[in-house]
Amino acid sequence: MALLELVDVSKSFGGVKAVDRFSLTVEKGELVGLIGPNGAGKTTVFNIITGLYPSEGGQILFQGEDIAPLKPHEIVPKGIARTFQNLRLFARSSALENVMTAYRKGVYSFVEALCHMGKWKKTEEEAKARSMELLDLVGIADRADQAAGTLPYGHQRRVEIARALALEPELLLLDEPAAGMNAEEVEGLNATIKRITAELGITIVVIEHHMELVMEICPRIVCMNFGAKIAEGSPQEIQNHPGVLAAYLGEEV
Repeated sequence: MALLELVDVSKSFGGVKAVDRFSLTVEKGELVGLIGPNGAGKTTVFNIITGLYPSEGGQILFQGEDIAPLKPHEIVPKGIARTFQNLRLFARSSALENVMTAYRKGVYSFVEALCHMGKWKKTEEEAKARSMELLDLVGIADRADQAAGTLPYGHQRRVEIARALALEPELLLLDEPAAGMNAEEVEGLNATIKRITAELGITIVVIEHHMELVMEICPRIVCMNFGAKIAEGSPQEIQNHPGVLAAYLGEEV
């Protein structure tokens, strides 16, 4: 059984097909790239998977369960986390505090939270320890106490990834994690994503316009255009696929 399976998923906006009968299968432990020109429908696919947009037909199966009817807050506990194209950090809070907000373990009473005692204290200590581990995993543990909004852009992206990991997902969806990064930062991000898959065993689907990132780290790549899948295969197969070349060059080749 695949970890994630989309079958003939569609979504329209004002009569425009943003996603057109799109199908995708992701096995547990895979690192899959999702590419395509601007407006191809990639982020809409992520929004459908995470419940931000309802699908217009088709199936969305996660670990064999149909999650299409579920709301975002019901999908996250199932084991799906994501990052966004535009950063959504608490700018005035520290990097550590941003990651701690996603820690979901521990149950305590209102009085314990108000008085900072009992189970609240234990949960906070656990959340802090785990969040520091994740900041170390993404390479910015030394910036834990710095306000997230004052961090370099590439570091803010890493905070967002660490926060998503704090949800302990089975599936992590990364939406253009290298956006706005320079070549050195992209290289560092490559290493971070590889480390996440190697050390945590998390399945990852990544949307990215930095072709060097996708081609280097993703054994399998899916290409979309005009809402539909036009190619799927290894980096070499995608690089040489006539449909992919046409989509990116804007002409038949």
